[in-house]
Amino acid sequence: MKVIISAPLGHFQRPGNPGEPSTYPIITPTAVEGIINAVYWHPGQSVQVKSISILNPIAYTTETVTQLNHQTGDPWLRTYELLVEPKYLVDFWLECDAEVDCDKRIGQLVRRLLSGQHYYQPSMGISDYPATVELLPKNAISPVPIDIKEMGLGRMPHYWTWKSTSKPVKKTFARRTTAMLADRPLERVTGEAVMFEAKIINGVVTVPAYPRRGEGGYAN
Repeated sequence: MKVIISAPLGHFQRPGNPGEPSTYPIITPTAVEGIINAVYWHPGQSVQVKSISILNPIAYTTETVTQLNHQTGDPWLRTYELLVEPKYLVDFWLECDAEVDCDKRIGQLVRRLLSGQHYYQPSMGISDYPATVELLPKNAISPVPIDIKEMGLGRMPHYWTWKSTSKPVKKTFARRTTAMLADRPLERVTGEAVMFEAKIINGVVTVPAYPRRGEGGYAN
């Protein structure tokens, strides 16, 4: 299925610069997974992204916020690099365990997307920036991506090797007053992000194929 994800602002943090967080130029596949799980989650399914089309020009701004140091509790200022009016067409599917009725799960997800329901508010990377998620009808013409012939994005998170141990934590809107770890929607066991070399070709990022569930520690 295809969805259009948009928000006034967004942030998808690049690793390696925790002091003054910078963002990837576009949404990451792992962030897409989090958004879809916010709408509908089931332990026997995983979100697998096929492609991400960029619908609005890539533009940046910054925002300085006061946060609390998660170790000492002391306030500190952080300046976030943000994306302005990010908007994407995401092509994805649900991969289900053998014992799961995938048609039923897809139907439930579609109903929630059409009605605007969600388990908790989807966000564009950080809970400060609520995201709108719209289902593209099957017979609809896909929006045309922006004209970026070729642009390397570097190494980007593809999927996590950790496994969710509980339902996504239902969150209310909150400013960034805690460490970034607290924004993760799922309780996790030990694991890490598997990366891929992302590249925009004609306004679209094609995401590599995912391993089969259960192989190589792959869980979500």
